[in-house]
Amino acid sequence: MEKNIYTNNEKGTDHKRLSSYQQAAELICACWNKLDISLIEPYLHNEVIWIGGIPHREMEGKNNYLDMMRQTFESLRYSKARYSVDIVEMTEAPYARISFDFLLCPLVHRIQIEDGQIIKMHVW
Repeated sequence: MEKNIYTNNEKGTDHKRLSSYQQAAELICACWNKLDISLIEPYLHNEVIWIGGIPHREMEGKNNYLDMMRQTFESLRYSKARYSVDIVEMTEAPYARISFDFLLCPLVHRIQIEDGQIIKMHVW
């Protein structure tokens, strides 16, 4: 049984909030493990900023991020690419790390949280 690592902002609402960077990193890993970006949707700020990736780009907005990740996950479902996810402890905070068999360096997700929502993700 999975533990509930998230909290609700107000009793009786679906507006969930993260309470730590560890929880945010676990959430990113869960999305990649299940190839299901909908897991993160309730925790994203509407104007979330995403920077990084391959090729490097910057985008703003929850829907833009979700669309990009849905396409990424859909392509991974049908590819032979192998990848692994884990959490790496950095001095600032724990980060989610995605390692692909075809990349020399893993993609590390540096997450910024404000008021319990993810407002920025920097992937390098």
